[in-house]
Amino acid sequence: STFSCACRSFVAPRQTHDPATVTRDAIRGWVYGNGWEPKTQRGYLGALTQLFAWAVEENFLAESPLKPDVRSGRRKSAIKLPKLVKKEPQIFTVPQVDKLFATALNKHELGMNLETGKREQTRVYRRLIGFLALATFGGIRPFELVRLECSAIDHKGKVVPLDAKVSKTADRRVIELSPNC
Repeated sequence: STFSCACRSFVAPRQTHDPATVTRDAIRGWVYGNGWEPKTQRGYLGALTQLFAWAVEENFLAESPLKPDVRSGRRKSAIKLPKLVKKEPQIFTVPQVDKLFATALNKHELGMNLETGKREQTRVYRRLIGFLALATFGGIRPFELVRLECSAIDHKGKVVPLDAKVSKTADRRVIELSPNC
C-alpha cells in the first residue's frame, strides 16, 4: 500500500510530463518538501526507487534518476535518507477522540447506499465505528484490524484473540475489551 500510495502521489501531478525529464533534485524536493515524517520519506523514496528501476528494466527509461552513486567501490543511496527520530507513541486527547467518533457517526456525504444501490446522502464513515473503537480503546493496530476476521471477536467474553497470522509480532495475544470499547 505504501508503494502504490507513493507512486500515485508522485505521478498524478506529473502525468503530462515525460518520465525521462524527472530529475533527482525534483524527487528530493518532493520527498523532503511535503512535511512527511522521516519514516514516510524513507518509504516513499524506496517506492520511487523501485518504480524507476522497473521503468529502466522495462525500457521506459534509459537510466533511473535514483540510480545509486558508486564511489570507491561502495554503493550510496542516490538521495540521502532522512534520519529516523524515535518518538514516544502519541495518545489522543479526549476532545480528539470525541471529534473522531462524532465525525464517524454523523458525517454525511454523497455515497452508495448498499441496500438500494443508489447514490444518496449517507453516513459515509459510520461503518468504521467498530474499527475505531477497537483501535482507540482496544489498542489493536490498524493493520491488525484489517487482517482480523469479525467472527474472531468474542462479544460474550469481551476479548479479541489475535492469532499469530494477525499480530504484528507473530505471537498470539488476547486483548481484553474495556467497557468503553
